[in-house]
Amino acid sequence: MQVCGPSRKDTNVIVNDLLTPCSPGDPDAREMTWIDVPGEKLLEPIVSLTDRPTDRPTDTNSALYVR
Repeated sequence: MQVCGPSRKDTNVIVNDLLTPCSPGDPDAREMTWIDVPGEKLLEPIVSLTDRPTDRPTDTNSALYVR
């Protein structure tokens, strides 16, 4: 999905051609592989500890799940 966000070259500049992961079937989505996405155009989703489910244990604390 194409979104706005800070430029990788200058964080004071907002650009409107960044790409971020989205849900399958999103009407604004464009199907791409990670290889298709230029690194400077990738806006990583914000992930916090609250995104991690607490109702099931994991073997490691590095297992994060995004809703």
